[in-house]
Amino acid sequence: MTAPRVGETFHLDLDGTAIAGRYIEVEPPNRLLLRWDRQGTDTASPTPIFIEITLTPTGDRTNVRVQFSGLSAGDAAFYPQLWARHLDRIATSLAGAEPAHKRRSGNGAWRSG
Repeated sequence: MTAPRVGETFHLDLDGTAIAGRYIEVEPPNRLLLRWDRQGTDTASPTPIFIEITLTPTGDRTNVRVQFSGLSAGDAAFYPQLWARHLDRIATSLAGAEPAHKRRSGNGAWRSG
């Protein structure tokens, strides 16, 4: 894996949601600004979404702040939940533990384990 560069694109599949992204600003090691477009005819983002990720060292930990702009009303509920789930997985993986959100309930929502 190489360090991201301004203008580079990336593609992700997050739980079946296709994402096309572009790095708008890269300030290692503290900040990223991403353009984020959800793909697909029935789930496409009506306008580009921007996600700013800021990493701030605090002692032996790092605070992660994720800010969104350009979200529709539907996306305003979807994205924070999606990011919280994936950030939880990353944090617990780095700590060597199992993720708290490891199982799906019958309705497709994540639940704590």
